[in-house]
Amino acid sequence: MIVSGCFGHPAEKELLKGNGKDFKMLVLTRSKEQSIMINDDVEITVVEVCGRKVRLGITAPKSIPVHRREVYDAIKASQSGQPVRRIGRVPLHVYSVSGR
Repeated sequence: MIVSGCFGHPAEKELLKGNGKDFKMLVLTRSKEQSIMINDDVEITVVEVCGRKVRLGITAPKSIPVHRREVYDAIKASQSGQPVRRIGRVPLHVYSVSGR
């Protein structure tokens, strides 16, 4: 099921096809300081909107790994023996953020 505030958006047709898995993408519209909840223990909050960039805050238990997609992909690649790629000028390494 897809819910969206921008029906007819060009990406909507791609979303309707799914992503090759058994689930579809839920598309939500949120404003600054508004949140969405995933189950009872993960909260995603819109912290700031600046032009085309959106800053998100994610509150989750330490037992749930949270990564940007490119970091997640690099972790999976390194686990499968593929070379770790660079993001920007710094080699990407698996890390944890203190305070999470």
